[in-house]
Amino acid sequence: MSLSSALPRCVAIAGALALLGAPSPATDYHVDAVHGDDASDGLTPATAWRTLSFALGAVPAAPAGGLHRVLVAPGVYGPASGEAFPLRAPGLPADARIELVGAGPALATVDGGGVVAGAVLVVDSELEPGTGVVRASRLARVSGLRIVAGADGVAVGTAAAPADVELADLVVEGGTGRGMLFHSSFDETLLVGGPVDALLERVEVVGFDTGLRLYAGAGLVISTQCVVEARDCVVRGAAGDGVSLFGSGGARVVADGLTVRDCGGAGVAQAFINLGSATLIGKRVLVAGNAGAGIALAGGGTIGGVNRGDLERATVAHNAGGGLVADFAASTTDWQLDSSLLWGNGVDLDVDAPVGLSYCDVRAATQPLGPTSFSADPLFVQPAAGDLRLQDGSPCVDAGSPLLPPDPDGTVADVGALPYDQGAVARYCTGKTSSLGCVPFMASQGFASASAPQPFRVQARDVLPGEAGLLLYGHARANLAFHGGRLCVKAPVIRWLPAKGARATGAPPCPGVLSRDFNARIRSGVDPLLTAGGTVFAQWRQRDPADPAGFGDSLSDGLRFVVQP
Repeated sequence: MSLSSALPRCVAIAGALALLGAPSPATDYHVDAVHGDDASDGLTPATAWRTLSFALGAVPAAPAGGLHRVLVAPGVYGPASGEAFPLRAPGLPADARIELVGAGPALATVDGGGVVAGAVLVVDSELEPGTGVVRASRLARVSGLRIVAGADGVAVGTAAAPADVELADLVVEGGTGRGMLFHSSFDETLLVGGPVDALLERVEVVGFDTGLRLYAGAGLVISTQCVVEARDCVVRGAAGDGVSLFGSGGARVVADGLTVRDCGGAGVAQAFINLGSATLIGKRVLVAGNAGAGIALAGGGTIGGVNRGDLERATVAHNAGGGLVADFAASTTDWQLDSSLLWGNGVDLDVDAPVGLSYCDVRAATQPLGPTSFSADPLFVQPAAGDLRLQDGSPCVDAGSPLLPPDPDGTVADVGALPYDQGAVARYCTGKTSSLGCVPFMASQGFASASAPQPFRVQARDVLPGEAGLLLYGHARANLAFHGGRLCVKAPVIRWLPAKGARATGAPPCPGVLSRDFNARIRSGVDPLLTAGGTVFAQWRQRDPADPAGFGDSLSDGLRFVVQP
């Protein structure tokens, strides 16, 4: 047989083998709390089941290695619709797994608010007592739901058998326990430990005593691993700690986009006992406004352990109990901060052993900052209101590590979790409250251009209707006290005459809008500095006869824009 004639046969055999090994295609089942009936077959929206608790037990275990989807229609799934909690889907490792797909957290609610103990949704794997048979959760992914809890929200646990799950596009709120609990355990008799491996994407946890809780168990000879990967997740409003990691074995959070705010304890509490470990690795991590420390590290036991951390582009700010606070007694540590911002926390870096700092902005520390780090006011937009974005002119802009990937606007990495957008147009500075109680703000329509015929309208909104205003501009920013407000343009300041009257085209109580076509100014040639590539800083000033500050005017904030070709 020639090589050319053998190839098609080989390809056909390989294709057949690949098909044998491929996962079986999904079968869709439907649940509808309003129109469903658990006596139906669940195969179409018209024959949907009524309850999730019935559906999770009714989805077939065959085919082995397959994946079924349970599509959840809008509605409230709770005791009133016949639900029984906790929701679980136990099975064998070879059983087809289940993906629970909700219509979205604004539409589909799992209401376990009356559950006073335990979790609303449980993903657990364990060894059957006496037989050693693994009982594994069939839930592979849960998405698109709002989960209301009385005690715990979601619990992912294991005793000697692996537990893995993906949780996405969820809002979990309301309980008195743990919003999400991840617990890896072990069986000393069989000498096996069960790891937990969970992926969270776009999950928001609101309230509870603890938002996210990780516990990695260990025995005399067994150490388990509990790993949670969090992408673009939010934890807020917990009565105690926002995120808690405890490692008797190894507890680890890997984050890419994590916000922990306004909790009654620490933002992140990281601890271990004996030879255990607790690890936080992340980028774009924001920890702010918590009553305890932003990040609290502790160790325990008598034979050591380890706290590990590696954060880049993090902001830890305005936490009442300190920034990164650590007691490394009876432990070793390996903590690194890169292009991160610690500010307004009392003592921002309070440690017993050195933390590696690279390109960081730290206000107050108990250790030297090192050659690439600095201490300078980051110029948050409105820190008292929790707005920790950077203003134009912040020393953190473009001050991050040159080895990191660029910011979304294509510029050098900023320091902190919230990079300043150096795009074509951005607001900065602060407006002055007018006699009508409004704060005028800058807006724009179009883009500044040295050649485009279309207008670029530079506006002030929320101003007094009918009163005249002047557009001020220059080529450098300022933030100076002026007439009871702030002057946002650095001298020399150009006053664009004549004054313009505000038209009442906005929303009450301050419907006035001031507007100028700045492209007309560019095309006129009266200002030779208005050329492609130039940066302009602008601000509106308006007549205000009843100005509460007594100066007879009101001031908008500032607008920075770049003139395009």
